[in-house]
Amino acid sequence: MTATVITYKVLTGTTLGSELDGWLAAANTEHRPARAIIAPHAGYSYCGACGGHAYKQVDPLTFNAELLSCGDFVEMEHKVDEEEHSIEMHLPYIARVMQRKRGSFTIIPVLVGALKPDKEAKYGRIFSKYLEDPTNLFVVSSDFCHWGRRFSYQYYDKSFSKIYESIEQLDKQGMALIEKLDPQSFHAYLKKYENTICGRHPISVLLHAVETIRSGQKNGLNLEMKFLKYAQSNQVKSMQDSSVSYGAASLVFS
Repeated sequence: MTATVITYKVLTGTTLGSELDGWLAAANTEHRPARAIIAPHAGYSYCGACGGHAYKQVDPLTFNAELLSCGDFVEMEHKVDEEEHSIEMHLPYIARVMQRKRGSFTIIPVLVGALKPDKEAKYGRIFSKYLEDPTNLFVVSSDFCHWGRRFSYQYYDKSFSKIYESIEQLDKQGMALIEKLDPQSFHAYLKKYENTICGRHPISVLLHAVETIRSGQKNGLNLEMKFLKYAQSNQVKSMQDSSVSYGAASLVFS
């Protein structure tokens, strides 16, 4: 997993399909078929290539069921939907990788709020049976560290000569805990460093879902999360700079 710095590029609607295909073609099929993925939701000029590494692990022929709702969810108001962007950057990728199943699959958007740890565990238990079903795919929308004054976050470990190296180490420390599928350690990491991972709550729900599956399994199923790509929007070299980090991950059952 290597770090990449993004250069700005304008992306128009007419070139979107070819851009998505290019990013998917450039990614390796190395952790597939994914039961869940983590992918960023910033502008494609910043994170489109990174997201391709997650979506490359999706096998569209596997999925044909929808996640059923229950009494623990409420319907999203239109105003909330208008202000929420985390799904919009994923829909074109979903459409592209699932085009062979066009018209035969359903997307169930779930907006995860600022949940307390006990609620993250509760929803992890609720989602666990759907995650265990191989005909479902979970897409977790998340960027990683939002660094800079405009984000009110400027953590810097001065043992690193460059600030961007400190940011990368901070992100990869969290990613390593996600790869271990350990919700308690990930929570402790967030409490210690307060890393501004915008999708920390849905990531935690996913980790708790995995924990529930593991605690109840009798068939020796192996669950493995792997980060395939890491990128930063900018290499921060001074306290006046800012950046957002991105990661692409795939969860595989075997």
